[in-house]
Amino acid sequence: MPKIPTFSSEVRLLMESASSRLEILTKGTFFRVTPIAPYDSSVREHAVVFVHGFKGDALGTWKKKGAVESFPSLLATDPDLVDHGFYIFQYRARFLNPQDIDSVVAQLKLAINQHLKKSRIVFLAHSMGGLVSMRYLGSYLEEGRAHPVGGILLYGCPMSGVEWVKYARTFGYLAGLKFSPFRWLGSLLNANKQLRALTTGSEFLDRLNNDWIKRVVNGGHHELNAEQRAWVPVRVVSGNDDWVVKKSSARAFYSSIDWIELPEDHRSLVKPAARDEQSYAIAKTFLADCRNWLSPSVLTGLREHMDDISRLHQKTRVSNQTFDLVFEAKPFAQDHEGAFGLPGHRPFDLQCSYRRFIKSDSLLMAFSIGPLAFESFFKKEFDDQIAFLHGIRLEALAPKESQEMSAQLQSIILSGETGWARLFDNVRVNLSAQITDKHELLPGPVDPKNGVAIRRFSFPQEAKHFVGRELLST
Repeated sequence: MPKIPTFSSEVRLLMESASSRLEILTKGTFFRVTPIAPYDSSVREHAVVFVHGFKGDALGTWKKKGAVESFPSLLATDPDLVDHGFYIFQYRARFLNPQDIDSVVAQLKLAINQHLKKSRIVFLAHSMGGLVSMRYLGSYLEEGRAHPVGGILLYGCPMSGVEWVKYARTFGYLAGLKFSPFRWLGSLLNANKQLRALTTGSEFLDRLNNDWIKRVVNGGHHELNAEQRAWVPVRVVSGNDDWVVKKSSARAFYSSIDWIELPEDHRSLVKPAARDEQSYAIAKTFLADCRNWLSPSVLTGLREHMDDISRLHQKTRVSNQTFDLVFEAKPFAQDHEGAFGLPGHRPFDLQCSYRRFIKSDSLLMAFSIGPLAFESFFKKEFDDQIAFLHGIRLEALAPKESQEMSAQLQSIILSGETGWARLFDNVRVNLSAQITDKHELLPGPVDPKNGVAIRRFSFPQEAKHFVGRELLST
């Protein structure tokens, strides 16, 4: 297979066709494939980057012998993909003195930052190039930085490694013990950094896969911060006749939803000669699916919001909630002491019930003034212990009236037990597992704070067994 260290004019002619041309962006490393027909480069907001594998290159990997068009050229000239730009990344992948995969990733980052800094990237990768693409995304997530990846399409990627490297290294070692000319084979295989990484059970693969499962598969682990994981479209393709990368390795931890098997060998997987071939159709469909892409900042914001909801749900697990509010039925007198001890405010009866998970042997009831006190109490300090929180919001009132009422309520709160009696009358907190197993909680002292009055209700001794169970709270 010809090597392409610099893309000479002769090689460029081999890569180009009647419908596309090749532009050198970084000598020997990064190239753009464009249609010969005039086009508007400003509309190509999506960038597809081809990444070859071990012993591959920018030419031979993607073009079938005797074919008119290469894989990148077929996509670049497809009229349905005019909003995509197509690029080829090349790196040193040979038996003698190759780069390690992390160095290749650093080289790929440099090329993308230089030429595609504002683009959304979809990687179309073959064999070891898939590991490079996975490591590229993983390096951003490890550092908690926004990434540009909008999809990864893997053809014959050895996510679980390749067995033949291990066998070849063993053969080279054993043969070298008996026949000295074979010693060079064992030494060559052991010294090759890329082959060591590709070996089944290698330290690199263990680290890559553990990180991938933790940060990417199914959106990553929920305990990680939103910026340290990502929900990225991934499609994996294996070859039924591929003896280099077994199906189990190419499929790895992906189900049939994201995995497709083709009747191809390892090399022919990425050498479609026409648009009616399956490997081409898979790529085109995947690019269409990746169009509905949101920027990393938007996705991170959504993820953080979803995480907050998930954490709140896990802490409280509230369900089957009912809420009954009844005002006095009799005529209301203007000189009535009023709700919350404020003249002119109508009192009311309130009863609510819900099922919840009980984490401790006490629950809290509270009264708060204004949104800041409400948010601070509910979200931060006691969110998994609250039985009931009544919040008063005064923003709709005129500023003077709001300030006066806030001062009155704050005075009531700070008066402790006396104030609590003015705020609430005949308060009861009950827990029940079933109709015959109902217990009333015991009220503790009132704890007045700035803008919040709190009372803790403790479980009686006979209800201590409720802790760790899901119960009805009323």
